[in-house]
Amino acid sequence: MGPVAAQHLFFHKALAFLRKQSVHCRGGISRPYETTAMRCYNFHDTQVAVLSRVPAPDPDADLVHEIDDFDQARFPLARLLAIWNALPGAEPVTRFRDRSVAVKRLWAALEALPLNTSGSASKPDNIIAMLRRPAGASLDELMSATGWQRHSVRGVLSGVVRKKRGLNVISAREGDRRVYRIAP
Repeated sequence: MGPVAAQHLFFHKALAFLRKQSVHCRGGISRPYETTAMRCYNFHDTQVAVLSRVPAPDPDADLVHEIDDFDQARFPLARLLAIWNALPGAEPVTRFRDRSVAVKRLWAALEALPLNTSGSASKPDNIIAMLRRPAGASLDELMSATGWQRHSVRGVLSGVVRKKRGLNVISAREGDRRVYRIAP
């Protein structure tokens, strides 16, 4: 590796450290530009999404950038066990020896998961995240977030959110606009 490439890799890792992001170099030092990927993990209960960038804020999801983000309040040992048992290819266990072992094993398993190819959650996932907010989302907000037309957003609400994912969408009139929410 030349001096310019080494300097670039150093600054890339330093910026990631300052932003508290994890830098993962796969394939060793020989090709740092092509093998460096930022990863974060978005948890909904026991479901995990591996992303290459931070998604839109979701009050029902827990975002993890590094191993230290598995704090006791958001991730008690029972939840870590449930997440482990829900991971694809993981051998189910009934308990971990202690919390630190659970976090280390879970982190290693998360690192082995493939990165979401789109780099972020899908547009229907973003719509669902917006609908889960306490204030809900208006049709105009959903249209601006996705870049879709009204009929496309309504189609996703009906087809994907209601029928395929089985979520109950509530529509209410608030002032001069209609607000959509996912029922608790």
